[in-house]
Amino acid sequence: MRVVSFAVTLSLCATPAYADPVTSAPSAAQVAARDAFADGERSFSRGAYEAALASFERAFRLVSHDAVRFNIAVCLERLQRYRDAREQYRAARESAMLGPE
Repeated sequence: MRVVSFAVTLSLCATPAYADPVTSAPSAAQVAARDAFADGERSFSRGAYEAALASFERAFRLVSHDAVRFNIAVCLERLQRYRDAREQYRAARESAMLGPE
């Protein structure tokens, strides 16, 4: 199972199409969420699932997106926290933010 990164990276950086070009720079929360998400990806790739979980949870608190929730679920599963993982998978599955893939 792989960690979702492309969609989340886009969503953490995206701005609405109607945004004023002067103010369309990412917010401080978006920048911090993107950094936390990148930390989570690095930790996950090293097999440091506790650290990855903490980073993904931080990213989610900063900018809630269900693709990040999916990564949280993967970490929880790797940590054998199956009940918590199932809840996160369910919430991600029911999300309107994620496509049918």
